[in-house]
Amino acid sequence: MGSFQNPFASTIYYFTLVLLHIIFIIMFFSIMSGRSMHSVVVGLVCLAIASAVCCSSVGSSNNIMCLESERHALLQFKQGLVDDSNALASWKSEKDCCKWRGIACNNQTGHVITLDLSYSYDANLDSTELRGEISPSLLELRYLNYLDLSFIDFGEILIPKFIGSLSQLKELKLVYANSNGPVPPQLGNLSNLHTLDLSSNDFEGMMIPKFIGSMSQLKELELADANFSGPVPPQLGNLSNLHTLDLSFNDFEGMMIPKFIGSLSQLKELKLASANFSGPVPPQLGNLSNLHTLDLSFNDFEGMMIPKFIGFLSQLKELELADANISGPVPPQLGNLSNLHTLDLYGNQVVSSENLEWLSHLSSLRYLNMSWLNLSEAVNWPESLSKLTLLTELELSDCNIPDVNPRSLAFINSSTSLQLLDLSYNSLNSSIFYWIANVNSNFVHIIHLTSNNLEGPIPDVFTRMLSLVTLDLSHNQLEGGISKGFQNLCSLESLTLRANQLSENIGDSVKTLSIAENTLETLNLRDNLFWGRCQICHVFKVTSVISRSVPEMSGNSLALKHYFSPEFFEWCHNRSPLFEPLSLQSLAVSNNRFSINLSSDWNPPFQLDWLEMSSCKWAQLFPSGF
Repeated sequence: MGSFQNPFASTIYYFTLVLLHIIFIIMFFSIMSGRSMHSVVVGLVCLAIASAVCCSSVGSSNNIMCLESERHALLQFKQGLVDDSNALASWKSEKDCCKWRGIACNNQTGHVITLDLSYSYDANLDSTELRGEISPSLLELRYLNYLDLSFIDFGEILIPKFIGSLSQLKELKLVYANSNGPVPPQLGNLSNLHTLDLSSNDFEGMMIPKFIGSMSQLKELELADANFSGPVPPQLGNLSNLHTLDLSFNDFEGMMIPKFIGSLSQLKELKLASANFSGPVPPQLGNLSNLHTLDLSFNDFEGMMIPKFIGFLSQLKELELADANISGPVPPQLGNLSNLHTLDLYGNQVVSSENLEWLSHLSSLRYLNMSWLNLSEAVNWPESLSKLTLLTELELSDCNIPDVNPRSLAFINSSTSLQLLDLSYNSLNSSIFYWIANVNSNFVHIIHLTSNNLEGPIPDVFTRMLSLVTLDLSHNQLEGGISKGFQNLCSLESLTLRANQLSENIGDSVKTLSIAENTLETLNLRDNLFWGRCQICHVFKVTSVISRSVPEMSGNSLALKHYFSPEFFEWCHNRSPLFEPLSLQSLAVSNNRFSINLSSDWNPPFQLDWLEMSSCKWAQLFPSGF
């Protein structure tokens, strides 16, 4: 946090610079015209005075320190907090509180205008670094404009009533602060408030306070995941300046979306996901002509159709209707939304669309999820999708999309920026590879084609996708082996070929994957017909998730790790003699025929936490060392 820049000081500074230029010009012409030395001296004195004024005006504005009373108030507030991670270290090492982390001051007066401790949350650890109580010493900060105490654990206390006395507040954020209800009515005194964010707290199923409707300056109202219940008070309809309204993840008891929301003409973001609203969606929402984001996902609109009026909200950039119990055909009016970046219709199983021509008009679309929709009659789906040249994520899982004509696909220009493709759980045959071949291979990161009717060898099209991170071709009828081109996939982290009919020498397959020394984390080859012998302990090195260390690789070694469980190498339902023992923590090798030459008193050089070896045939007795 820096200091507040005073516009008055800046005005003095620039005015003085202009004055200096004028004096300099007068002196120059005086000398050139032969004026007396007296005139020149007078000019030099004026120049010195102006310079002093300039320097003092700038210097004084930069040397203003915080007021001692406010510094003392902040230290009292700090005493009420437990700071195990030393997040407030600067609050004791620096005398000027305007330089403390999370503090900003007015440059002219030195008054504290910002207190923001939200930085104390460590997103990587999903934990907060501060806990304690909110001290009433904050009342000394009478000029405070911005107060953000998000992610501080206040131990299920009520929001203090005295916050309502901070009359200059413009933004109040207490996100995920472990506060519970009720919300004190004194907050209604904050008549200058522009932003109120109480998300991710527990207000014990109470109604949203009616007094919020009297905060006429509010532009952002964020109450998501706060355990509010219905009905939504109609007083919120008075918030004519509101730009953002987020009531997601509350419980409004199966009530309809309030009609008065349609009168909030300045709304740009309306988020009502997972709020237990029921249908129908009120047509008054069609009045929200400035809307950029509309999220009605995970509600129950009782089988109603997608409202046609949504297609006339011309400013929409995000439309989220996932799993909202809507039915009927997708209205072609959605094709009018030329500014749309995100369209999510996932999980509405009875929604259908026989003609996807409307989709081709969404020229700005970047994310499309129509998984679980019934697209069995949408024979033109490849042509429509191929016109979405900006698309980065495409999810059409379990849509029953029809097979495609490979002759027509060869002439289709597909997305130039696609990163994720999910066509899993359909009945697609290998003709889909022709369409995938037209995708710009430089950007693709994730491909899911599991549970289709893919046959024949694994095509080389995947080996040209050098940015590929995840490839899932499981539960198909693919044959042959792993193409030598896979050695080029140096970014590959997850390869799933489970439940196919792959049948090459397993040693060749592993060698192919190891040549590029790539970064595989998950390899699943179970339920195939691999054969041969593999000295796999010389190929794979399994690393520990706890240390997160990657061992040095030599030769053609391949690093294999698993993030969310102990190391796990899976090699089930194949026909390969067992490799030499691995340095593993978990091992599953069920339903195989293994050839192991170990003495019965052999002790393994590793400590297994999990061992699955059912239905295996051993050449000798099971080693006692296991």
